[in-house]
Amino acid sequence: MILFYQKSLSHEPNIMSRRFSFLFWFTIIIGSFFFPFQTDAARLFAETRQTTMAPGQRFEVTVRVNSEGETVNAFEGTIKFPPVIRVSSLRDGNSLVSLWAERPHLDGNDIVFSGIVPGGWHGSNGLLFSFVAEAATAGSGSIDFFDSAVLLNDGKGTPAPVSSGELALNVDLNTPLTEFKEEVSDYEPPEPFTIEVAKNPALFDGDAFAVFIAQDKGSGIDHYEILETKTKLSDETAGEWERTESPYCLHDQSLYSYIYVRAVDVQGNVRVSVRVPEKQGAIPPSKAPALLVTAVLVIAFVSVLIIFWLLRKRKG
Repeated sequence: MILFYQKSLSHEPNIMSRRFSFLFWFTIIIGSFFFPFQTDAARLFAETRQTTMAPGQRFEVTVRVNSEGETVNAFEGTIKFPPVIRVSSLRDGNSLVSLWAERPHLDGNDIVFSGIVPGGWHGSNGLLFSFVAEAATAGSGSIDFFDSAVLLNDGKGTPAPVSSGELALNVDLNTPLTEFKEEVSDYEPPEPFTIEVAKNPALFDGDAFAVFIAQDKGSGIDHYEILETKTKLSDETAGEWERTESPYCLHDQSLYSYIYVRAVDVQGNVRVSVRVPEKQGAIPPSKAPALLVTAVLVIAFVSVLIIFWLLRKRKG
């Protein structure tokens, strides 16, 4: 869910209440650069080319959003699927979501997802992600959305009215089996990305953490790996890499280490980024504007996550 960082946040209500006002207004200020005011609804839905199929048939389901004329910037939900199908893989390549707070994944018999689009998005058929499934046994059922939420792009995290429709499926013994063609052909690594280091009193007890967000327009990002080292790597395949997610609480709080992050897509293609120790020297002038933009996005991203958590906690 959008609030997946809850375990990493401070559990002291008095500290949170004192910081709520500052973070709330800070997010509104950041939002004023990205978010025009909007006021209405959105619809989440799933679709597939074939809704009646034979047992053993493999097929792809796409999960999409219709903003219904509004501009929205965050989506979350849980998708439940019937026992007549089995989900085998998930893909987020070509998704309109640029920041996954919780990348689509299987949680028991559900698919859980939560994503953000800085600057907002509007349209009628936006791709969030897709998944490949197999018809397991004869019968019928439907793919349904639960706990869905869409936030308006108004700088305040206003929940939009949201609707979602079920996708009815039928597995029929008399339906012929057809060939399923894998349409993903991805030989390119994820796009270049940067690693930012930040501190926030509400995250990791104020310790320094790394934030990194990679995009892959082919098969989608599968996972990240990270390595902290005092010396620069001559071989980026060496070392003891740790599988992780963003944000990541750094082991070296002195910030004297090189930080390497590998983004690995579903097809196994790899992109490596490195952040040199902050205390080795100043940022080259040629990189300063790009890093400033990235820093603003990181601050906005982290602030929005904190606000989502605080709002949900207040509701609870």
